[in-house]
Amino acid sequence: MKVLAINASPRKNWNTATVLEKALEGAAETGAETRLVHLHGMRFTGCVSCFACKRLEKNAPFCAVKDDLRPLLEEALASDALIVGSPIYFGNFSAYAVAFLERLLFGCYTYNMENPSKLEGRIASAIVCTMNVDDAGMKRYGYDALMERYTRTMSAVLRGPSEWLAVTDTLQFADYSKYMSSVFDPEHKELMRAEKFPKDLKAAHALGVWLAEASE
Repeated sequence: MKVLAINASPRKNWNTATVLEKALEGAAETGAETRLVHLHGMRFTGCVSCFACKRLEKNAPFCAVKDDLRPLLEEALASDALIVGSPIYFGNFSAYAVAFLERLLFGCYTYNMENPSKLEGRIASAIVCTMNVDDAGMKRYGYDALMERYTRTMSAVLRGPSEWLAVTDTLQFADYSKYMSSVFDPEHKELMRAEKFPKDLKAAHALGVWLAEASE
């Protein structure tokens, strides 16, 4: 059993990456093989609307674009479970996350009413989002609805169960005094890092266990 995690944050050792590492730790404890991939540094694009993935030929590719993302898409489709982690940037997933999910999901999707997916097997999946806003802000800005919409699509296209986890009120800067960030209370952020973030990591660990078990 293989669980693949995709870090769609440009930071390789901060909130999103840490949450994904904890999720993979949970999956590994069930005996799963795990791997974490950072999208930052790879050269790739979003969907180019060539529709090669929709052609009727028997060997039509899931995605015909030849860039750094294509082997990773193939690895994702060969995995038993997939977790994608992204910070919320300006009201949406990161551009890395959008491009990855666009290429992965649209490549599997068909316009056939009787069968909306080309995928023959099933892949359990999850979305993890880290964000500066608190739980109330997440709902006010609709970030919970955003994650819910994506997990519904992932469940339909990847043919497996899908869940989401929101990690709210995160610490964005190590030193808030160096940035234009007066809307945030640094002491509150430090408190959330000390008291809330460990609980979020426990939730991520549990999500990793669920992913591995849901893919069996």
